[in-house]
Amino acid sequence: MSEKYNVKCGQTGCPNNAVADCYYCGIPLCDTHSRKLESSKGTEIYCPACYTYISVSGLKDRELDRKLIPNILLVNSKKCTGCRTCELICSFVHIKEFNYESSAIRVSKNEEWGINNLVVCRHCENPECVKVCPSDALTKNKDTGFVSLDLEKCTNCLLCIDACPYHSIFANKGRIVICDMCGGEPMCAKYCSAEAIEWIKKYKIGERRQIVHVINQETEGE
Repeated sequence: MSEKYNVKCGQTGCPNNAVADCYYCGIPLCDTHSRKLESSKGTEIYCPACYTYISVSGLKDRELDRKLIPNILLVNSKKCTGCRTCELICSFVHIKEFNYESSAIRVSKNEEWGINNLVVCRHCENPECVKVCPSDALTKNKDTGFVSLDLEKCTNCLLCIDACPYHSIFANKGRIVICDMCGGEPMCAKYCSAEAIEWIKKYKIGERRQIVHVINQETEGE
């Protein structure tokens, strides 16, 4: 880890320079106050409090859940150029085909007004899709907060599509298509050149929303 000069460790009273941020809460940490955990992607760094939490909660043995919980998919349709790269990469990642209809994220276009609107599952706090699913194929993970689909249980009744208030569940050839966050690394965000889709830490959401607010104000002022 490279030293973060001029940034002090966030632990109360610690005079040391920080070398990394806590993977969960984002607090800057020095070597002394860093708690390390090895994963398939490398070394994860936690502050003592967050490390205690993942240890007692069982997350220490659940790498995917650890990866999902501290992140959020931030979408800003006003930055969308309508290139539809997100749709193609989503389709390719999941079925190895470039097929817009198989994508779990969609770009809704209004050609007359030149408006692009990104539509993707919001993984609601109390998802209507989960409530209406008669076969329990759709469930909300109590740890990550994300909605997941079990295709083996799905009867293709399509009730979830009608129930979704954001119209962000789709069907292709009778098969339900819903965002699964690509196992913790959303490819739509990785390949969005306009940064209309971002996969960021939750502790940075206030900072990013402020930037989005400024961009929206500038756009409205044009």
